[in-house]
Amino acid sequence: MLNFILSLEHLALIKIAVDIYNDPEIRAFENDSYSITAMPMEKLEPLVKKKMPDLDIFPRVQKRIIGLMRPISYEIITWLQDHHDILEIKTLEPAIKFSWKSNGTIDRMKTAKNFMRSEHFSILLRFRMACVYWSEEDARRLWNEMHPSERRYHCDSYICDHKPVWDTIMIEWTSYLESESEDWTQFPFHRPLSFYCREGAALQGNIF
Repeated sequence: MLNFILSLEHLALIKIAVDIYNDPEIRAFENDSYSITAMPMEKLEPLVKKKMPDLDIFPRVQKRIIGLMRPISYEIITWLQDHHDILEIKTLEPAIKFSWKSNGTIDRMKTAKNFMRSEHFSILLRFRMACVYWSEEDARRLWNEMHPSERRYHCDSYICDHKPVWDTIMIEWTSYLESESEDWTQFPFHRPLSFYCREGAALQGNIF
């Protein structure tokens, strides 16, 4: 029972820490200055404390919330690095709507869905995300929304130097959508499906 109670407390603290991290001032500080992961504790602590909910929080609980800020920041940095070749961005602007799991890690599939459906980002970037996450519904919708010139630009411009498998995924999905086939499981991809799982994002998606 004790472990269960402690786990509930930890889940509640993670939610508070994520809410604090999403505060515009902290997000702006992370963009304009340097990562919270590298911020000295004497600067991080007062910044986080003033953003805490107006509650009578015990010092022990305050410290735990402050201690969660760096892992949250690191999780976001890792996500941005993993998706750099899709996004072509290095900051949090425009804001990406991250979905979080109860253990304090990013729910990558839900976050990718948020990105695919956000009009804050270009349709080409959202289409890339849909293809790499093997999300047929979103890939088809975005492809149909593209102007012919956007389709041509996409076909001519997408080059992923660091993840060549992603290049292949993009080429294959483009061929599939141009074929107007209705079921990707019946489409003659040039490689076995296991090939497309050699890079991380496809593993997170709907390929299997």
